[in-house]
Amino acid sequence: MKSPGSTQLRLFALLATASLALTACGSGETPAETGSGELEVTEIAVGAIPIVDAGAVHVAVANGYFEEEGLTVTVEPIEGGAAGLPALLNGTYQVIHGNNVSSINAITSGAGEIVWLAEMFQAGPDTFPIMVAEDSEMDAVEDLEGATIAVNTLENIGTLAVEATLRTAGLTAEDVEFVAVPFPEMPAALDSGDVDAAWITEPFVTQAHAELGARILADSMSGPTADFPIAGWMATQEWVEENPNSAAAFQRAILRGQQAAAEDRNAVESLLPEYAGIEPETAAAITFGTFPTTMEAERIQRVADLMFELGYLEEEFVVDPYLLAPPEGAEPSASASPE
Repeated sequence: MKSPGSTQLRLFALLATASLALTACGSGETPAETGSGELEVTEIAVGAIPIVDAGAVHVAVANGYFEEEGLTVTVEPIEGGAAGLPALLNGTYQVIHGNNVSSINAITSGAGEIVWLAEMFQAGPDTFPIMVAEDSEMDAVEDLEGATIAVNTLENIGTLAVEATLRTAGLTAEDVEFVAVPFPEMPAALDSGDVDAAWITEPFVTQAHAELGARILADSMSGPTADFPIAGWMATQEWVEENPNSAAAFQRAILRGQQAAAEDRNAVESLLPEYAGIEPETAAAITFGTFPTTMEAERIQRVADLMFELGYLEEEFVVDPYLLAPPEGAEPSASASPE
């Protein structure tokens, strides 16, 4: 793996190029050239989990933000960031919905050099709870000892959050068994007894409760993980270096999508039935977290620090060199929860 310093130097060089192009462009030029010159590629495949978190990309597509930048963006469903990373690294996708744990693991393990184009989602209360079946005998975190717990992929943000929650009751990962179950299949897995508990997110939290009576045992996003940064829009360092103008165009469009999602809940809610396959009534009842409209190293660093603390990393890791700063003026305002 190349050092963080070398990555940072390359990112700074890219940003300097974009800045010079921005100065050279006039306000009357076409969207494809605005800000960073002619696009190297115009078609971008995005892998995203069909959950609330990824709402901004669907908003950006529906509102024509990518089209205004000269991009044709296709969004395809993936099961999780860990599952999407191989497809990102082999070029199947140019951008993925990557949970921050899997992304940091990929960098530190040498699996691939990837960068954050933008932040995606920040947890709110009960947006990622640990749920149990209605008739479960478990009522508290300490009751999870010996339990089989479903997470969408192993060694990712889910296992990290559950382990942090287990620690509040004096338990560790060795006291439970994690199994990988896609989010849409978790309610049925709980109902059938295939798993004892599930780390689940919206819209499936609301769906599991409404249809099966599943209940929340604990909020995994509280205490040390309150307001935890969950995921980002990730690309490979190589793709960004080869396509700096297209990367900048994607950043501008996705940040507009993040802003729209942050300002208006309905912007995402209205699209959930189509991309998440749920009923409009369920979409109207689900709990939203926050859609960040800026990218802050200090926020994402919380993930790396907790990973080190819980033994996911052998050494401390600094995220800042892997954050690709957006084009000037692309970040609209501070993050907000949709009203």
